Amino acid sequence: MRRFLSSLGLSLLTILAFTLLPGTHWQFANASPSIYYVSPGGSDSNTGISWASAFKTLQKALSQAQIGQQIWVAAGTYYPDEIDSANTDDRFATFSLKNGVDVYGGFTGLESSLEQRAPQVNLTILSGDLQQDDDPENKAYHVVNAFGTLSSAVLDGFSITAGAANGSSNNSLGGGIFILNGNPTLHYLMINQNEANYGGGVYCENSSPNLTEITISENKAYTAGGGMYTYNGSSPKLERVTFSGNSAVYGGGMENDLNSNFTLVNSTFSGNSASDSGGALYIYASSPTLTNITLAENNAPAGSGIYNLEGGITLKNALIAGACVNQDGSVTASHTLVQDSGSACDLQNDENGNIIGEDPLLSLLQDNGGYTLTHLPQFLSPVIDSGNLEGCPATDQRGVVRPSGIGCDIGAVEVVIYRLYLPLLLKNP
Repeated sequence: MRRFLSSLGLSLLTILAFTLLPGTHWQFANASPSIYYVSPGGSDSNTGISWASAFKTLQKALSQAQIGQQIWVAAGTYYPDEIDSANTDDRFATFSLKNGVDVYGGFTGLESSLEQRAPQVNLTILSGDLQQDDDPENKAYHVVNAFGTLSSAVLDGFSITAGAANGSSNNSLGGGIFILNGNPTLHYLMINQNEANYGGGVYCENSSPNLTEITISENKAYTAGGGMYTYNGSSPKLERVTFSGNSAVYGGGMENDLNSNFTLVNSTFSGNSASDSGGALYIYASSPTLTNITLAENNAPAGSGIYNLEGGITLKNALIAGACVNQDGSVTASHTLVQDSGSACDLQNDENGNIIGEDPLLSLLQDNGGYTLTHLPQFLSPVIDSGNLEGCPATDQRGVVRPSGIGCDIGAVEVVIYRLYLPLLLKNP
C-alpha cells in the first residue's frame, strides 16, 4: 500500500512538472478563461475560449464573463436582442456593461494580443436596428446600458448606432448609451445616428464616466442634448472627444443640467445645431471646465457656440467661432478667443490674454495632427504669443508642447514657430 501511494505521488509530481514546462499549456476543467471570444461565424453552443470556438453573440459572452475577464469581439454587426441565429425584436434588449469586465472590439478573429487589433479598420458595430428596417419604432431603446457600473466596466473599440429612446421614463433617455449611477470607462467609440428625447447619443445622470478618443456624431434629441446630455450631479471627464453634426432643440452638441460639472479637454464641437439655443453647448446651473477646445461652425438662434444659463463656466485656451450668450451666469476665461463680436457675453480683451471679436486669421477646420480637427493660426495671426505664460496649459489640443515662442498662443492650438516661418526662410534666404 505504501509503495502504491509513493508511486501515485511520483506520477502526480511528474504530471505537474510536465504542465509547468515552458511552452506547455494546461487548463483545468473548472478553470475560468481570461478571455471570451465573439465572432459572427461562431456559435453560442461553443465554449467561447478561443477564436476557433468563439461565441456568435456578444450577449452570450456578457452572460458568461466574470470580474477580471475580457471579451474580444471580431468585426461585424451585433444586435442586443440576438440569441444565436435569431432576433427577438425586443426593444428593451440592451448590451449591459459589467464591473470588472473589459469588452474590446476591432479584431479580425486571428489576433493573439490587444495590440494587433485595428478598430478603425475592423468595424465592430453594436446596432439597435433590431429589424434592420431603420424604423425608430423597431429599434432598441438603449444600445448600451451602464447602470450602476464602476470604472472597471470598460467598452473599447466599437461603433454604437441606431438606438431610439422614444419611449417613456428611462426609455426616453440615451439612445446610444444610457448611464445612470455609473462611472464606466469608454474608449475609442463612434457613437452615431442614435436618437432620444434627452441625450440622443449619450445620457448621463448622477454619473462620472471617463470618455476618451470618442466621436459623437449625427445623433438627435427631440428636446435636449443631441450628442450628450448630463444631469443631476454628473461629472464626466471627456478628453479628445469630437461632437459633430448632432442636433436638438437645446444643446445641439451637448447639454449640461443641474450641477453637471464636467471637464472637457482637447476636444472639438463642429457642425452641431440647436433650433432654440446652444448650438454646441447649453449650460444650465452647472460649472464645467473646458481646456484646449474648439467650437466651430455650430448653429443656433441664440448662442451658436455656448448658451450659459445660471452656470459658471471656466474656459482655458478655447477657440469659440460663434456667439456666446450668458444669462445670469458667469464666465471665467484665460487665453481664449471668441470670434463673434456680437456675443451677449461678459468676456472682453483683458490681462488674462483673451481676444474678443478680432479676426484671428485662422486656417480652415482640418486635421492638423492630434485626434480632433482644429483651426491652425496663419502667419501674422494676433493669437500667436499673445497670452501670458501664467496659466498656460502644458500642451495644446493636439498634444503639442506649449509655449513654442515667447508667449502662450491664445486659443486651442500652439503654433510651432520654426514650422510657421520655415517657408518664408526658404523663399527668402
